[in-house]
Amino acid sequence: IDPAVARRYIIGDMIKPRGNWWSGFERHLLPDKSLPEIDAALGARIGITQYHFEDRDAQNIGRYATRAILPQAKAAYRSVTPWPECDFYDGLIAYFFKYDRTFGITAFDEKSKECSPAGLELSLKTAEELKLWPRIEPIIIARLDDTNPSLARDAAGLLSKNGGGSAHQ
Repeated sequence: IDPAVARRYIIGDMIKPRGNWWSGFERHLLPDKSLPEIDAALGARIGITQYHFEDRDAQNIGRYATRAILPQAKAAYRSVTPWPECDFYDGLIAYFFKYDRTFGITAFDEKSKECSPAGLELSLKTAEELKLWPRIEPIIIARLDDTNPSLARDAAGLLSKNGGGSAHQ
C-alpha cells in the first residue's frame, strides 16, 4: 500500500542472492531508471563463478545498474559457461547498449546467432530507446539467411514490425 515501503522491500530483495519476489516483479513496480543501490550486490555476484547468475539478475542489471559495474558485467559476459538462458544475455546486452554501445552491438551480433533476436526483448527495447535500430537492423537482416529456421522466422517477424528501407530490400 505504501510505495516507499514497497520500494525498500523490492530493492532489498534484489540485493539478496536468492530473492523472494517472483521473477520480473520489480519491473512492474519500479520505474525504469538507474538504481545505484543495487550495483554493489549485483556487481559482486557476477564475479562469483560458483554462483548461478540468475537471468533475473542480468535483467535487473539491464534495467537498473549504473556504469559502475561495467568491468564486472563484461567479465561475466566473456567468461560465462554455456548454461545461461537467453534472458541472461538479453539483460547484459541491454546494459552494454547503455554504457558501451560498440561492445553491445558486438554482443547482440554474437548472441542473436544463438538466441532469437525477437527473444532479446529488453535489448530491443533499449536499442529503440537509444535510437540504435539502424545499427542492429543489419544484424537482424543477416539472421534471415540463418540455417536455423526459427531464427530466420523470428528475424522476419521483427523486421516486418520494425524494419526500415534496408529490411524491405
